[in-house]
Amino acid sequence: MRLERLADLCAQVPGPQMTDALIAILNDSEPRVRVAAGEALRDLGYERYAEVARGIERALDGGADGLAMSELPWVLAEIAEPSALPLLRRFLDHRSADVVAAAIEALAQLQDPDAIPDLERFLGDARMVVIEDFEDETKTTLGELAADALEMLPVESEG
Repeated sequence: MRLERLADLCAQVPGPQMTDALIAILNDSEPRVRVAAGEALRDLGYERYAEVARGIERALDGGADGLAMSELPWVLAEIAEPSALPLLRRFLDHRSADVVAAAIEALAQLQDPDAIPDLERFLGDARMVVIEDFEDETKTTLGELAADALEMLPVESEG
């Protein structure tokens, strides 16, 4: 409960330390805490996107791992800034298949046809991941997930 309140407070204070603190809170094992931190980051991103993007870049540059790295692609997709695509691409290179899966799903949500080549490179990827959808869990491969994401993206018309 304290971390949930701290997440709310962090979102109200500008600066890189607060963005980094929210990302650290997003790494908590308690789902309610992650939801509070994710919502705080999303709200902060609507107001000060560059600050959130730089915090995410610091996490990626530092080789961060854990639950936060699977949540951050969703934050980016919800904010849906035009510069989200390059940041999401960086998650595709993460060593964790779960982080890559989150990035693939976030790219599908972003609906940017420029992501098609990024998704196509995973079509043959046999790494298994578990996708949690509320109370259901589905085992799939990154390749299958990428194929599903590609079906959701709008096709660019030539002409």
